[in-house]
Amino acid sequence: EPLHDGCFCVDGLFYPDRTPHTGAYNMKAIYRPLRATRLAGNKLSIINTNRFLASDGIEVYWEYQVDGEVAICGSFDTAIPPEKECTYKLDLPKVDYEKNTYLNLTYLKGDFEVATEQLTLSEAQFPQPVLESGKISMSSDGEVIAVKFPNGSMEFSEETGEVLSLKVNGISVLNKTPVSHKGFLLNFVRAYIDNDRQDEAKWDEHNLRNPEIVLEDFSAEVKSGVASVSEFFAIYGKEDILFHANVLYIIGANGVVDIEVCVAPVKESKEQIYDIPRIGLTFEADKRFTQIEYFGRGEKENFCDFNAHAPIGLYKSTVAEQYEPYIRPQDNMNHSDVSYLKLMSEKGEVVCISSDKRFNFNVHNFTQETLFNANHREDIVDEKTTFVTLDGYTRGTGTGSCGPRTLPEYCIDASKELTFNFVIAPSKRG
Repeated sequence: EPLHDGCFCVDGLFYPDRTPHTGAYNMKAIYRPLRATRLAGNKLSIINTNRFLASDGIEVYWEYQVDGEVAICGSFDTAIPPEKECTYKLDLPKVDYEKNTYLNLTYLKGDFEVATEQLTLSEAQFPQPVLESGKISMSSDGEVIAVKFPNGSMEFSEETGEVLSLKVNGISVLNKTPVSHKGFLLNFVRAYIDNDRQDEAKWDEHNLRNPEIVLEDFSAEVKSGVASVSEFFAIYGKEDILFHANVLYIIGANGVVDIEVCVAPVKESKEQIYDIPRIGLTFEADKRFTQIEYFGRGEKENFCDFNAHAPIGLYKSTVAEQYEPYIRPQDNMNHSDVSYLKLMSEKGEVVCISSDKRFNFNVHNFTQETLFNANHREDIVDEKTTFVTLDGYTRGTGTGSCGPRTLPEYCIDASKELTFNFVIAPSKRG
């Protein structure tokens, strides 16, 4: 290998200051010596994968979680011979299949955490905010469409389709002075991660970082007490149209907004690319939304193919904490298998984001473009915004920096029509 000063010189499983890299946490989970093999009723079977060492001294602490809350917990000691399996009886309640139920296992040797593991018992969709019909109106001055309802309003640019403002119950959701844009804009790329190095030239060749997104059709109407704004876009690469996208906003009289997106390839185009990093939306929320709560994989960053260290659960964090300090700045703190995300301010303002299916998100106090342009950690600064990335589809991380690319089952197949939605519901606590 030629001499170089690339980030991999100091960016292994631990950073130079001996802080564990996310990869170290994943390795810890993958290398765990004890593994649950099955759960039948209340009987849990665990195998000791060690070849020569018995599991004496390893305690298993377990939690039975329902919708992110611990319903019951317990522990037991193990004494499993090498390469053998033992079964333990747990005092578990009956599974409610209308809830999200998980059995979390923590393997302990004294005070030292050997590893963790999660078993999925049931998964269900959380109730979504209801979009209500009622008194709602719409007006246009030729440049801006304004939708008004009893507790707020929403404005759209008729030229670009961008949402210019969303105000509900006195809550102004979008950043009035954004660093990049307000929202909600289509996004097909991420700030390239180390494992994207075999593919980033291909994505750049088709201009995925800065595609020309042209609004070709715009229509709006109020019907049966609900407003709808339909936008049809052409997404251009360097030579021709890559995709068509239809973005439909359905706005309830109570301020709940359902954003439905359909992206389809243009088969007759002379420029085509189907293996892409992500398909989703980005927006800048007001900087006062400094806290988040979400139900999904955490608390460490994770992807669909990189998540053994990230159990599904209920997590709370600040926006500032949503940052993994890679030596070379890149997309970070992605969260997968997310049921809902809440942006929260210290004043009790909440913006709840949910979907018909589980999604990916990341949130930072700087923009995606800042990540793209940064060469060093020191280039990342608080830009006084809350930049949110919502993905209907996200490519896995793979091992492309020094091994195989992302496996096909973790890639996006954009050769077919892809659909997703997000429901935005602002409210105030208490």
